[in-house]
Amino acid sequence: MHFRRVEGRIGGWAESGGRVRCAHGRVTACPILPFRPASPSVIRDSLRSALRHALDAAGLPEPADGIAVDAPREQGHGDWSSNVAMQLAKPMGRPPREIAEALVGELTASPPPYVEHIEVAGPGFVNFHLGPGWLHDVLREVVRAGDGFGRSDALAGQRVNLEFVSANPTGPLHAGGGRWVAVGDAIANLLEAQGAVVHREYYLNDAGNQLDTFADSLLARLEGREPPQDGYHGQYLVELAERLRSEVGASVTRDQAREWGYRQIVRELQEQLEMLGVHFDTWFSEKTLYERGDVDSVLSDLTAAGFTYEADGATWLQSSRFGDQRDR
Repeated sequence: MHFRRVEGRIGGWAESGGRVRCAHGRVTACPILPFRPASPSVIRDSLRSALRHALDAAGLPEPADGIAVDAPREQGHGDWSSNVAMQLAKPMGRPPREIAEALVGELTASPPPYVEHIEVAGPGFVNFHLGPGWLHDVLREVVRAGDGFGRSDALAGQRVNLEFVSANPTGPLHAGGGRWVAVGDAIANLLEAQGAVVHREYYLNDAGNQLDTFADSLLARLEGREPPQDGYHGQYLVELAERLRSEVGASVTRDQAREWGYRQIVRELQEQLEMLGVHFDTWFSEKTLYERGDVDSVLSDLTAAGFTYEADGATWLQSSRFGDQRDR
């Protein structure tokens, strides 16, 4: 899936029209922060505040570069960890484990919310192990908010055209393409939940050589031959050929096979996606870009601007001038 902003530069959401291509317990009162639904960021803030309180109680200053609280790489090291003791070791002239043990003593006397166990590990890490209470509170918040959970107006007034799936119209949807159904529709739902007006688009790649190869493969099955080596060999083509013979006849041209087969595949894709509960507002044909002259117009503009050149029998775009790894 590719993300791009159509009008102008690459990157960012389009603000008005444009296309997008496609962290466990005992719960205690915290003396520092008021209660909020316990998202990971809220818990991190709570731990950082608790460490600040423990430093003050232990007569220690806060590190000049702030109190670090991060998720450790290894699960056995807890859910959150801080190297604050090692940050203070040099300026305080004390062993980091000694500082860490002092902090754990203060933290254990007044543990932060959701923390089940605190320990000193390694050279002086303070590791926090959470209980399941924070997850329970998130569920309570979901139930309390109902349909409003996770919704906001952060993207209100923005219109987004989201293009996803866009598998080639040469065969049924497979698992590789189907995963983009879930990803794309989830992104669309998330954007809508934040107030955006989302238009779902399926881009039909119907202008390349793949449809000619598809037609040759379908004709081969219709005539009882094996498809070309570089063609399509799925069982679905045998079934398509039988339907083609029944509906059109045994004698068809390549163009007839291509257009008939193309319409059948697109209809099946639409039916499969509707069965999955995913509706597309637009099924856009790549071929129309050529028929309207859009491709020639863009190439002409790029050539006039000096961004193309001829080599090896092809027209090349100097995309390397704009940060690409090579020209295309």
